[in-house]
Amino acid sequence: MRLLDTTTLELKEFIEAPGPYAILSHRWTDGEITFKEYRKDHDKVEHRPGYAKIVDRCRVSRQRGFRWTWIDTCCIDKRSSAKLSEAINSMYHWYSGARESYVWLDDYQPGDRSSLSGCEWSQRGWTLQELLAPACVIFFIAEWKVIGHKHYDYKGPCRCQDRQRPGSYMDEWGPDIVAELASITGVPRSCLFMRTPIDSESVATRMSWASGRSTTREEDCAYSLLGLFAINMPLLYGEGKQAFQRLQEEIIRTSDDSSIFCSRRENGPSSFLLATNPDDFVHCRSRHIMLGVVDSQEPYSITNRGL
Repeated sequence: MRLLDTTTLELKEFIEAPGPYAILSHRWTDGEITFKEYRKDHDKVEHRPGYAKIVDRCRVSRQRGFRWTWIDTCCIDKRSSAKLSEAINSMYHWYSGARESYVWLDDYQPGDRSSLSGCEWSQRGWTLQELLAPACVIFFIAEWKVIGHKHYDYKGPCRCQDRQRPGSYMDEWGPDIVAELASITGVPRSCLFMRTPIDSESVATRMSWASGRSTTREEDCAYSLLGLFAINMPLLYGEGKQAFQRLQEEIIRTSDDSSIFCSRRENGPSSFLLATNPDDFVHCRSRHIMLGVVDSQEPYSITNRGL
């Protein structure tokens, strides 16, 4: 993985992280800086908003005691399909390995009680795993002001306190907003706190958490969920809806959780075995779908003739 040195702003590549690192979760906007631009056209991009985001991000990480930080815009070389595939298949692991994850909400409106749910970050496909994977997530708004946090056990020992910074970590993180996040996402508070393992929830339930979220590329609807189901598979941009079918086939191959067949289409034919996208599982958010909801005494698999 590539990491940014928060002091020199240099990109360095490692097989494994050299030490504790922070990570950024955000929505892409105009003027983001790509890996190629950051490495070769540094002087030409310093005026763009994406560069200011990188500089501010490194400053915040450095102030919070981290030497290393990761930002997807400039740390992933999207020119290489192999590097891109490796990054996307590893991303859940990278987020879960971060000591602190910083969510930057540039469209948050202070004073508006519904602002968090209205932020584009709350509606994007990729940000679901970026919320669930890290143990410690801190939410910032414009000017990098803290508005709240979620942590796996915010009353107990903090994995981040090896930084030995003075003061209370509760003051540094702002208020606990897990109840609000649970209401917005449909993810149980116990899962957000990491007191209940994510994989203890049924496939249908986890799919329902992704319902209503959008991605720029159709394939990313599936690729953004790989970590949520512990799936690794090759990326084939251009395959369109087939990506989500491949994801379901991989889940069937590695799991006996038959709740994956509980999808329901609101519009269009309902005779297909597999769902077309996570929205087909939205009804599973309102009730608990138990593992093995379809009573089957024998294993099943997908073949060229069907289930």
